Amino acid sequence: MELPMIIVPLPNQGGFSATLPFLEFSAEGATADEAQARLAVLLKDRLHQGMEIRSLNVPSASAPAGWLADDELTDEWLQHIQNFRAECDAKDRKELEELADSGEIAP
Repeated sequence: MELPMIIVPLPNQGGFSATLPFLEFSAEGATADEAQARLAVLLKDRLHQGMEIRSLNVPSASAPAGWLADDELTDEWLQHIQNFRAECDAKDRKELEELADSGEIAP
C-alpha cells in the first residue's frame, strides 16, 4: 500500500518534516530521506500496536451509481460521441500528416 506524504523544509532550523496528514503523523530529520524513514518507523510501530488502515467507499450523492440510463437514447448518444471523437482524431491525423509532408514538423 502506498500512502501520500508531505515533506517540507523546516524554516529557520534546517532539516525536513515528513507528514501523513490524514493520520496526523509527522517526523523530522536532517534530510528529506531521513524524515521519511523516521515517519515509516513511526507508522510501522503504530501498525504493530494494532492500528489498521482501511479504505471507505462513499458513494457520491450527485452522481449515483449507474447515473447513465441504460436505454436506446443513451446508447445512441454515446455512439454519437464515439463517432465525433473518431472524426476529430482522423482530422487531427490528416493535419499532422500534411504538416509533416510540408516539412513544418518532423515526421
